[in-house]
Amino acid sequence: MANVCPYLGREIPNGAELGLDAQRVYHLLRDPDELAKAAPSFNSIPLIDAFDETGHEHIQVSAASPKKEIVVGSAGTDAGFESPYLRNSLVVWDAKAIRGIEDDTRREISSAYYYCPDMTSVWNVSVANSAPSASNSGQIALLASPILNRPGFGGGSNS
Repeated sequence: MANVCPYLGREIPNGAELGLDAQRVYHLLRDPDELAKAAPSFNSIPLIDAFDETGHEHIQVSAASPKKEIVVGSAGTDAGFESPYLRNSLVVWDAKAIRGIEDDTRREISSAYYYCPDMTSVWNVSVANSAPSASNSGQIALLASPILNRPGFGGGSNS
């Protein structure tokens, strides 16, 4: 989702090298232009049901470390940016994950992504300290609840 999200300095890639205070909250813009450019990287990525409920960690999966026991589906091949959302289809084939979606215990998703923070960007300076650029996806996690209001975590629904 294109919006401004709070991140602790320690959560920002290369935060120490950028001179960021690890405990300070920085407000980063998820730039709509960057999301549009990154949309194709959100195609055909794993959907996992193993999100750390504290909201601080996606469990990483890759071809080298697939963690098949937590992969419950996949993103589609039609990712696109429709302001303010990054949209894509999903397929879920795991019975437990399907039950969770049907009984509302898994009602949100969160995409892991990588980005290069641009701390020189100026976009409504009173609100945003940075604009992430060059985003690329990792995987998508099923969540039990929204993570937007969890302290120190810059995720959210439809992200």
